[in-house]
Amino acid sequence: MDRDDLEDAVEDWVAADIITREQAEAILDHHEPEDRASRLITALSVMGAVLVGAGLLLYLTANWADIPRALRALLLVGIPAAGYGGGVWLQRGQYPRVGLALLVFGAGFVGVSLFALADLFALDVDPAWLLLGWTAVAVPTGHALASRLVTAGGLAVGAATLGTATTAEPAVVIGLYGVVLFALGIWRRGTAVGVAYRFVGVAGALGTTIVLAGTGGRFGPAPEMDAVILAVGVGAVAVTGRGALDSRTSENVALPLWTGLATLVLVVLPTLAVADLQPTATALLAHLLALVLVLASVTVSYRFGEPMLVNIAALAFLLVVLSFLGTTVADALSGAIALVVGGLILLAVGLGLERGRRTLLDRMGSPDRRET
Repeated sequence: MDRDDLEDAVEDWVAADIITREQAEAILDHHEPEDRASRLITALSVMGAVLVGAGLLLYLTANWADIPRALRALLLVGIPAAGYGGGVWLQRGQYPRVGLALLVFGAGFVGVSLFALADLFALDVDPAWLLLGWTAVAVPTGHALASRLVTAGGLAVGAATLGTATTAEPAVVIGLYGVVLFALGIWRRGTAVGVAYRFVGVAGALGTTIVLAGTGGRFGPAPEMDAVILAVGVGAVAVTGRGALDSRTSENVALPLWTGLATLVLVVLPTLAVADLQPTATALLAHLLALVLVLASVTVSYRFGEPMLVNIAALAFLLVVLSFLGTTVADALSGAIALVVGGLILLAVGLGLERGRRTLLDRMGSPDRRET
């Protein structure tokens, strides 16, 4: 059984009181050596597919002018189709991980083909529509394969689609998109691709928060911004409210609190840039808001037992500190002193993060604690 399928099955057994949490960990530990070998095969296969794709791109780029137009179109359609066809055939056979790598290649090359075909036939198509088409192919592919990698890639392209299409602050829109993805990922924790939604959601929300804290973004009249905020509010309430009503556990209560806080922080940060405050005060408030969201993300990740999300939040904490140092200490002190002070602060933060991260992972019973 595939490791992801085994983890999902074990979670179902624990939820049904068939086995205890300790027995579940013992089962996963027993299959860990095989899992590491399988992940190595997957990594090598995906790397091979990436190299093949890079080679094809280099060849087509170097010889594009010499290839007849009809053959160019055929290649742009045939290459991703061959990746999909070969991947499905290998997955049904005895080489599922190599097949997955080809499917990843096919889903990735779809984007290249869409943009190249639009250029080849001089189509006046907005890039946002091409990105949307790429998303519409990649996300269903990831769901059909129960592939976290392909699903996460498709969701990331979806974020790029929104960032390209909006006339409002892209960071705010992408951040709100991340909030919705995280809520959906938690709501559907039992599915194989739920972790992809949680990963992209938290990474998107925290990443854009850090960008807004450092740059301030821009806040102005944008017709679709009101619609986006309204949609996020309604969607977040609907998704998280259902879970909170089903069971009054701390996990279900934590989710709507996080979505509400994240939405509030993402909407408030751009307003600080136009507020009548001193630059230092603005930077301090912005980074404090970002820090609050990061700490809330750590709490939610701990509640749901998600070591990967704890790691993302720890990285986000470090980036918030770096951003704050870059906007305050670097400007206030001379170059040499700023480097020394910044380095000492980062060392202290690193020690604190490592200690706190280890403690959390130990309490969560995460396999990651053996690798740190």
